[in-house]
Amino acid sequence: MCGQEPLESTGINVSSGNYHLDIEYCTRSGRGLRGYWIAQELLTTFSSESKLAAVTLIPRRSTCSPTGVFRVRIVDDAGASSLLWDRNEHGGFPEAKDLKQLVRDIINPEIYLGHSDTATKQAEKQKKVDVEEVIDLSKDVALRVEEKLPQAADMQNVPLPNVAITYCTGCRWLLRAAYYAQELTATFDEEIHSLTLIPSRPPRKGGAFLVSATQSPMTTSILWDRAVEGQFPDTTELKERLGALLNPQGQHDEPENKQTELMASVILDDMDDEDAEEARKYFGVL
Repeated sequence: MCGQEPLESTGINVSSGNYHLDIEYCTRSGRGLRGYWIAQELLTTFSSESKLAAVTLIPRRSTCSPTGVFRVRIVDDAGASSLLWDRNEHGGFPEAKDLKQLVRDIINPEIYLGHSDTATKQAEKQKKVDVEEVIDLSKDVALRVEEKLPQAADMQNVPLPNVAITYCTGCRWLLRAAYYAQELTATFDEEIHSLTLIPSRPPRKGGAFLVSATQSPMTTSILWDRAVEGQFPDTTELKERLGALLNPQGQHDEPENKQTELMASVILDDMDDEDAEEARKYFGVL
């Protein structure tokens, strides 16, 4: 029963002082879409916070309990895991602002979350907001492949096969990365065991957009590198490359768009007005 699966540590081990988020969800009832929406909310809010190194989504496909599973955990670089939210324990899905506050309190308590912060924090004097550095993409902006690839040593605790998408935060490519991620997990719903979104932030050079697949701790393959290909991938071609890698003899049925739209509408129905407005923006790119 997926609602009773142990909370084993599955986070990516990152450099000292950094954290990684795991979002576990049942593959039924649109919880994958909810998971991706929450992931992009957190990655957007903490886009300039280097201590949040990555977010991994972990689908649970075994027979779910009536209430299903939806868990959010934070993992430090030593592998210690803390449960932030469990739908069964908390009696429902988390609001985005509540998760943002929980994550903020761990990775950097000094961050001000604006309208998503607590009443106490909002009453305090707002700290000066740093101006985001503008990245000049007219220069040579490509990262070396070895800088962008999730290293085998880092991926050892992530459920495999894993697909990782590294994206440039300065280029605002998070939604694009989340779109590709949702497309891949919908098509390869049995083959992919986790998918990781990895922000590439300054001082790294801008322009990074790389999709890779890890089948074993020592086997990571590049599916697409924008610096090499010169453009973003077509979803069909990206799926063909991943399919050839995961299951050369297999065929994969495309998910029904109508079903995806229905799942999105169900998710929106039980959100508060503020979260629903933000979610509509996200679902609009799916």
